[in-house]
Amino acid sequence: MPGLSVSDVVNVSINMAPVATPVRNFGALCIAGSSDVIDVSERLREYATLDEVVADFGSTAPEYLAADLFFAQSPQPSLLYIGRFAQTATHAILHGGIMTPAQQASLLTNITTVTNGTMQITIDGTLRTLAATAASLTGGPFTSTAQTTLLTTLQGITAGGFAITINGTAHTTVGPINFSTITQLSDAATRINTALVAAGVAATVANSAWNATAGNFSITTVATGTSQTISFASAPGSGTDISATLQWTSATGALTQQGTAGMNFSAITNLNGVASIVTSAMSGARCFWDGERFNIECTSTGTASTLTYASSSGAGQDISALLRLTQATGATPPVNGVTAETPLACATALRMHPEWYCLTYALTAEMANSDTIAVAQFIEGCSPASMFAYTTQNTAALDPTNQNDIASQLQAQTLSRTMGQFSSFSLYAVCSLFGRFATVDYQGSNTVITGKFKVEPGVGGEQLTETQATTLRSENLNVYVYYSNDVAIIQEACMANGYFIDERVGMDWLANQVQTDLFNVLYTSLTKIPQTDPGVHILVTTVSNSCHQGVINGLIAAGQWNGPPLGQISTGQQLPTGFYVYGPQVSSQPQSIREQRIAPTIQAAIKLAGAVHFSDVIINVNR
Repeated sequence: MPGLSVSDVVNVSINMAPVATPVRNFGALCIAGSSDVIDVSERLREYATLDEVVADFGSTAPEYLAADLFFAQSPQPSLLYIGRFAQTATHAILHGGIMTPAQQASLLTNITTVTNGTMQITIDGTLRTLAATAASLTGGPFTSTAQTTLLTTLQGITAGGFAITINGTAHTTVGPINFSTITQLSDAATRINTALVAAGVAATVANSAWNATAGNFSITTVATGTSQTISFASAPGSGTDISATLQWTSATGALTQQGTAGMNFSAITNLNGVASIVTSAMSGARCFWDGERFNIECTSTGTASTLTYASSSGAGQDISALLRLTQATGATPPVNGVTAETPLACATALRMHPEWYCLTYALTAEMANSDTIAVAQFIEGCSPASMFAYTTQNTAALDPTNQNDIASQLQAQTLSRTMGQFSSFSLYAVCSLFGRFATVDYQGSNTVITGKFKVEPGVGGEQLTETQATTLRSENLNVYVYYSNDVAIIQEACMANGYFIDERVGMDWLANQVQTDLFNVLYTSLTKIPQTDPGVHILVTTVSNSCHQGVINGLIAAGQWNGPPLGQISTGQQLPTGFYVYGPQVSSQPQSIREQRIAPTIQAAIKLAGAVHFSDVIINVNR
């Protein structure tokens, strides 16, 4: 039965502490490439497996080749970012709304009922209405090998011909056509066009073309609408029959599409076919299906390349919403084209994304030294703390008398956040080197590694002379090299200024660990951290715990402190724990600083564990 509230006697409330912020991932590599997959607005994508990269880039793009070396390391890294570098002027693009497999199946069913499809879209500032289509005969595709054979076959024909019916008029013989002097298949299309004109099919009515991308010949009426019709080709009344040779017959895989008042999708069997019909009806842009959505991309580039959302034309059957190319159906804002950017401009744009730690470029050729230096200088001072990795194949780096190679120039600038590798086998070899460091778990025990002695799966080992190896070592340029025992290893695993890579990454991790731990102490406390000596002790203890994790993972170890005196530690004194954290008393603070609620400066002395890279052994023999 109802009664008085228990809260009148005992009132309980719960205060939940905020969730602590995580530390950075110091194994996150960002590969910047110029493939037209990611647009400059999206700029960056995340990948967890090589299969995901293949799905976007295929297996020949530089981004894939670099990612392959990264993921090939053992143990395998778990996270990769690929960023877009607008190395050349870009096309404007509109990404339609993403469709689930069920939605794709539904669309394919519904769009086959559309025979008068229309929509509007503004391309490069001009409103274009996609409606009536031309009639077309599209030949069966030829493989690369078959194209070579076809060219040879055509060169042997001096009086070729075919029959075809266009717009109700039968042309029993289009020809004779002499192909003997053609040097490429596009020349054959030109000869066919000449024959069409001679046969009374004016160039304004029908044109022939060779599509090098699709690998086929086609004939398309220039005019559009339901009055435009075309048949399969067949044998001519005289001359050598080329209808089957060009695969323009039904038996050789040709397709015919009659002109429509709008786009006709009734014969479509897949979503790539939908995109093809839209492209045929559009001028100045193309439509393509990427496996999850439709995209419209301008053929123009640069700042003049622009697009809008698609919309209804007000007539026919609207497909703009059906294909999810409108704002209301989930299309993303159109991305206009941009002019070509420098590698430095790309790096600054990518650094706006804080997810990654190390940046490298995957291009078809090495960047100019000036561009590499510009990016390296930016990475040296940017925030958050980052690294830059590059590969050089320029053999000038092997010449001890050359001081103008990229490694020597970067070394002269004592850059501590740039690492390079010489490789005659791969332009992306450094991805494998960083990939090994990407697997280090700094929250584990004895997990810190040195880069020397590691292997690079998928990268060929170099066969160097002692002079060449010494030259690379003197330039602080890493290399994957064979030794006389037939074993290849990475050496020396250092940055441009000589710091070892494991120390550079380790110090960045420690700085972030201390920063994150201190922030979380202040952020998650349900009360305040007092500005008193006990409050400072909480901060000192927090920093000590961060440093202790460095001892656990193997970055820090006991040793002699050779730095200047600090707190109660003198130069030459042992650090039995590998570190010492000092926080002065609050009373030592100037009043002006204390009033700003700034804690006394906490200082730490750290002794790195280092790593053994060389060893000398003396064997004394007595008999």
